[in-house]
Amino acid sequence: MLYNHTITDHFLHPQNIGALNDADGIGEVGSISCGEVVRIFIKINDGVIIKTGFEVFGGAAAIAGASVLTELVKGKTTDEALHLADSGKLDTLLDGLPPSRLKSAVFVCEALQAAIKNYYDNNGIVYDLFEFALGCSMCDGCGDEFV
Repeated sequence: MLYNHTITDHFLHPQNIGALNDADGIGEVGSISCGEVVRIFIKINDGVIIKTGFEVFGGAAAIAGASVLTELVKGKTTDEALHLADSGKLDTLLDGLPPSRLKSAVFVCEALQAAIKNYYDNNGIVYDLFEFALGCSMCDGCGDEFV
C-alpha cells in the first residue's frame, strides 16, 4: 500500500511520540480488539495547548495522523483545536489515504476531542457536550467508548 509524502514522512519521523507525564488532558479511542488504539496527551497553559504527545497501537495512518495533528494543535486554544479536529484539515493533510484507513484519521481527531473533554472535566470548565464525539464512531459494534 502506497501512502503520500506527508503520511510517509510522519510515519518514518513521528513528532511528539510518547506519553506526557504532566498532561492536563488525556484522550483515548479505539480498542485492541478493533486493531487500533490512539491516545493523545495535551499540556495546557492559559487555555493554549503548549505541549502534546501520543501513543498509538495501529498502523502507519494512525501514527502519521497523530503526528500531524499533535503538531497542528500546538499553540492553539482548546476551541481552535476542537475546530481543527472537526474541520477536516487532518483529512486534507492525509489526502490520498486509502478508504480502508480513513478511520485512523477519525480516531486521531476523536482522541484529541477526548483529551480536551478530559481537561475540561478535570478543571470544571463548562462545555457543550455536542462539541464532542460520543464514542468510537468508526467501530462496528465493539462497544468501546473513549475515556
